[in-house]
Amino acid sequence: MRIRRAVISDVPAVDALLQAAAEGLGPAVFCRDEADFLAKHIAEQGFILVAEEEALAGMVLVRFPGLAEDHLGRELGWVPERLVRACHMESIAVHPRYRGRGLQRALLQAAEAAVGAQYDDLLATVAPENAASLHNFRRMGYEVAAQVRKYGGYDRYILLKHRT
Repeated sequence: MRIRRAVISDVPAVDALLQAAAEGLGPAVFCRDEADFLAKHIAEQGFILVAEEEALAGMVLVRFPGLAEDHLGRELGWVPERLVRACHMESIAVHPRYRGRGLQRALLQAAEAAVGAQYDDLLATVAPENAASLHNFRRMGYEVAAQVRKYGGYDRYILLKHRT
C-alpha cells in the first residue's frame, strides 16, 4: 500500500472513495465532503493523503483552520494562541473493500508525520456510533474532549491529541 499526497487531479477519485465509504453509514455516522471542498482544500487549507494499491483505498484530509469560526478548539473554549497551534484531522475514509487492514491508523500516522512538530494539538470528530473509528483514534493517543452537535445536528465527539 502506497501513501502519497493528493493533487487536484485526484479529486474525482477521492470524491468517489468518499461516496463508497459513506454508503450504508448515513450522515449520523459519516458526513462526506463535497468535491469542491476537496479541491479548495488541496489548494488552500491543508493537504490530503491518499492510500492506493491497484485503486484508491483510503484518504485523510488534514486542515489548518487557523482562527476560523468552525475551529474545533472554539468548542473547547481555547484562546487564539492555542487555536493557531492546532490542526484538524478533518476526514478519514477507507473504501469498504480495504476495511479491516489497519489502513485508517496508517493514514492517521502518515498525516501526523506530515504535520510534523509545528502543531501542538491535533483535533478530530467521530460519531459516538462509529466504534471502529473511535477505537483507532484512541489507540493513536486521542482522547474524547467533548461531545457536541455538528454537521446538521449530529452527535460527535471532539477528539484531542496533545503532543507537547
